[in-house]
Amino acid sequence: MLRNRFRSSGAFIDYAPERDRLLVRIEELSAEKQKQAPEEHRRRRAAFLSDRDSQMAQEFLNKKSNPHSFRSDSALKEEIGKRHDLGRSASIEAINRGLKSLKA
Repeated sequence: MLRNRFRSSGAFIDYAPERDRLLVRIEELSAEKQKQAPEEHRRRRAAFLSDRDSQMAQEFLNKKSNPHSFRSDSALKEEIGKRHDLGRSASIEAINRGLKSLKA
């Protein structure tokens, strides 16, 4: 059909609606794919953050149980968060979320 579209007006008349139908379908598929991509990214990101928070909380518990550590909880949380490129408040919040998930 694609090859014959310029050979006669009848071939072009057959080709044009088919082409338009395919273009509409491609646009629909593209829109559907774009809609799914953010949802999938959001799920993967949430899983990554949850795992990271749990690991940080586990590390916090391990370091806190050390009897030779005299640092405050927030200082310890900040130290752990720096290794994950987090600031003080972000690391404290992440570890607190991780502690909640470990308890649950």
